[in-house]
Amino acid sequence: SKVQTGPFFHFQEWKRRMRKNQITMLDDSGSTVAVLIPEGGIAVNQGGGSTKRHAPQPSPLGIPCSGWEMEETSEDGSEGKDTRPIHMPTQTYCLSGKPDKFKMRMECKVSVSWGDVELVSKAIGWQQFSADLDVTMVQTLALHSPDHDQFRASLQAVAENLKRWKGQPSVVLVYASPSIENPFDLVSGFFSGLDGIDTSLIGLLSPLKENSDKEEEDLTISQKTLINMAVDIVPTRWFLTGLDGGDMIVSPDTVQLARRKAFVYQSNPGNVFLLPQLTFGEDEWWNLSELVRARNNQQVQTLSDYDSCDHDSGDGDEMLTSATGLWWEETSALVDPLAEASLPATFAKRLQEIEFEITDSLEDESRDDFLSVSHAPVLLIDNVIKTGRSEEALRANILTREVEEFGGDRCFNLLRLTQLVLFGFRLNILEGAFAASTPESRNHGVENDSPKCKGCFLLEGSDHLRDQIIKHEIVRPAVARVLWEELGK
Repeated sequence: SKVQTGPFFHFQEWKRRMRKNQITMLDDSGSTVAVLIPEGGIAVNQGGGSTKRHAPQPSPLGIPCSGWEMEETSEDGSEGKDTRPIHMPTQTYCLSGKPDKFKMRMECKVSVSWGDVELVSKAIGWQQFSADLDVTMVQTLALHSPDHDQFRASLQAVAENLKRWKGQPSVVLVYASPSIENPFDLVSGFFSGLDGIDTSLIGLLSPLKENSDKEEEDLTISQKTLINMAVDIVPTRWFLTGLDGGDMIVSPDTVQLARRKAFVYQSNPGNVFLLPQLTFGEDEWWNLSELVRARNNQQVQTLSDYDSCDHDSGDGDEMLTSATGLWWEETSALVDPLAEASLPATFAKRLQEIEFEITDSLEDESRDDFLSVSHAPVLLIDNVIKTGRSEEALRANILTREVEEFGGDRCFNLLRLTQLVLFGFRLNILEGAFAASTPESRNHGVENDSPKCKGCFLLEGSDHLRDQIIKHEIVRPAVARVLWEELGK
């Protein structure tokens, strides 16, 4: 066995400084297993029979979309005042915090849940979808400017993505600073009448101004918290993530290509597909053939080449550049009869080399430089993990979550992709599909003085805590993978 057992005497001491992400719940058909993964080990609490304790349903995943129903509720628990979907995530999230050097963890200042979210659109059309064959697009946006015109402009790319998703399920979560007046009216007015709104769950998270002090009005929040919240409510097995910030727009064919992958890989779980992020010099959108010609004429850049935060490229950027180069080759073969795609064996070898590049870059001396690319990758993720178990109760959105303490644009944006690879996900590219920004969408996006460009701003001045968290988050998926394999024997 790869697992060695021994006593764990220091639970109370460890509990004082534990982080929520260090506890992973797995509910299988025989018992509930609470897997605690502290530094260097695993603690398993396994019960059964009448004492079995079920983990709360973390998201609608696992519930057929036909079961996505509405119920009438009100704030005081009585019926008849409001309607909300029944299957909402139950856990709490940390929107903002500060380091606690005594406990060696982040002390949360503002905790939120889906109960705090106002629903602009309640996704009443989700009942028509297949949980296995349809794909959900996830978008998050944090808005701080009190200017209403800027507020609406920042929603333009989000709306364009919804149009291009062509009625497939989508989740949009918008955070509005307390300094913004009447944000619900602004958001609901902007999206009213938009095609496909019935298949979109659009939520607004906005602290009430009268309940916020001056410090909270200018609150620096973690975008990764918004991502976790949005992913947790995804109703389908497959989801597209990485569209955060309101500047990237998916190509028109992305939805069909993503659904095709969901169909082809429905009986082959454990896959993640990478989409390149490009920058256009003009607002005019190119189709795929025009895009390939523009690239050959050096008229299009990748996002790594166009870094709005003015930082030097690192090893992570080079890895993404390698993956994008492979995408260009495969995509060119789709539209250019003179271009040749790689042979399957060559293609698989090059993908494997990129995976090796990811794992080999996790040594202490190169880890921070590798993981801290200037932007989060756009990923099509299969939420079902291949564990070797007969049950498929473990989900990627539970094991490989964004670390809420890592707010900031250059704060370990490759961590989630790295964790997926460490857990055994097969890395691939989604040929023909991409996301791009235009001058107009970039003008509405994040500026250089935004917190998004300031690295790990929530952990500023606490390098030791930051290093401790990243070390644990790299070890945790690998340790958990060994445990799931042993449980499956």
